[in-house]
Amino acid sequence: MSRKICRDLEDQFTRACCMIRQSIATFDAKQWLNGLSDTIIPAKICYHLIESLDFYSCGKVGKEFPWGSKFGGYWTELGRESLPNQADMTAYLAEVEGRIQHILAQLDDEALAEPFTLYDWSGQTIAGHYTYALRHIMHHHGALTALQEYHGITDEVWC
Repeated sequence: MSRKICRDLEDQFTRACCMIRQSIATFDAKQWLNGLSDTIIPAKICYHLIESLDFYSCGKVGKEFPWGSKFGGYWTELGRESLPNQADMTAYLAEVEGRIQHILAQLDDEALAEPFTLYDWSGQTIAGHYTYALRHIMHHHGALTALQEYHGITDEVWC
């Protein structure tokens, strides 16, 4: 039972979550709630990113997942005054990251090739599904990087 590929996937999730954590920490409280539009602000991007990762790792289909329940509303619907702060987002990320690491630790490389059957748009295999989840969060991390530039933050984030 080999786990070489599983360990690589675990490592990539760890590094992706590290990058997100570091990015969250670069914004001050005012920057956290301001950006390019009502939806392209660090707090909302992070909420969407982490909630999506929560969904991708929960084992439920979309209608079963409690979208918006973690912080009292869906990320696009909350006003700035109701958005979670950086500490809350970092804690949520740690919770979801821990679940993903636990799931991946239970798998071996052979299991990654098994069919993913909850829905068909994120990958045909377990490996494909988790690769999709990584791709999705890194897409939104790119938005955080752009928002850092917008706010004049020069801290380089890479793990």
